[in-house]
Amino acid sequence: MRIVNLDTPSGWRIGAIDGDTVIDLNRALQLSLAGKRLPGKAEREQADRELPAAFAGWLAPGLNAAVGTARRAAEAGAVLVEKHGSAWAAAHQLAWPLAEAALAPPLAQDANVLAIGLNYRSHAAEAKMEIPKYPMVFAKPRPSVGGPREPVSIPKASRRIDYEGEIVIVIGRRCKEVDEASALSCVAGYTLANDLSARDWQFRTSEMMLGKAFDGFCPMGPWMVTADELSDVAALTLETRVNGELRQSAPASDMIFSVAQIVAYLSQVMTLLPGDAILTGTPAGIGATRDPRLWLAPGDRVEVSAGVLGTLATTLEGTAAR
Repeated sequence: MRIVNLDTPSGWRIGAIDGDTVIDLNRALQLSLAGKRLPGKAEREQADRELPAAFAGWLAPGLNAAVGTARRAAEAGAVLVEKHGSAWAAAHQLAWPLAEAALAPPLAQDANVLAIGLNYRSHAAEAKMEIPKYPMVFAKPRPSVGGPREPVSIPKASRRIDYEGEIVIVIGRRCKEVDEASALSCVAGYTLANDLSARDWQFRTSEMMLGKAFDGFCPMGPWMVTADELSDVAALTLETRVNGELRQSAPASDMIFSVAQIVAYLSQVMTLLPGDAILTGTPAGIGATRDPRLWLAPGDRVEVSAGVLGTLATTLEGTAAR
């Protein structure tokens, strides 16, 4: 399934993509329970128990149960859209055209977002750095996380802004001290991110996080593909384009540390929670290693894509580069 977060005045609500339509899953269950009348308190409460609108709540019963419930709700919602039409569906807060839907990142609203640095062999080679023995880990703070359609402002403090297309792991169940053999069972699915980086801030000290932490510097989405439909992430090809020009292209099999290794390693230190996200690194082709260096400028459009994960498109706004 392709799972999204709908950005609503009452918070993020999970939805599923059906063709060119996004269906609010909790609302679909409410309406199907109500039959021919509008949902009342009983239907709303039952829907909240069976399929909570919040991402982490949806995952709480377990990944298999959550995906099964979501599929049934999506099918029920699609039947209602077919029966009553798109205008009725929008008026009843059930479904909207995908192109018009307000999308938030496909993770828990209070998620921890971690990232792995230098995790592609090709990127280590272009940076002239040794292959790391252990994953290099940093955090993307919450103000840096943005939705798949939000523009990103170039900050006043830096004009050395670079792109990094990445595949993202979304955690599906609480896990602590898991081994590699069990690690994939903790994964809900996968999405995309652009780990935007202010290179002048990143290399001011030996600790890189501030260069990655500017507001909006982690757009994510557009959707999460559930793990049951993407068993081999290594088969994906990750690509990044800037204004249509291909800048990065590499198989995910070029990762130094696999998805299972990353999840197992992090879980030795911290408890990973449903809806948390882990960026898995970027391949060769970043702007900082080119001659001349290619920094992002106002109006630039960066597109990150990887097969069924779709395309994450981000537009840069702000003043011209110095």
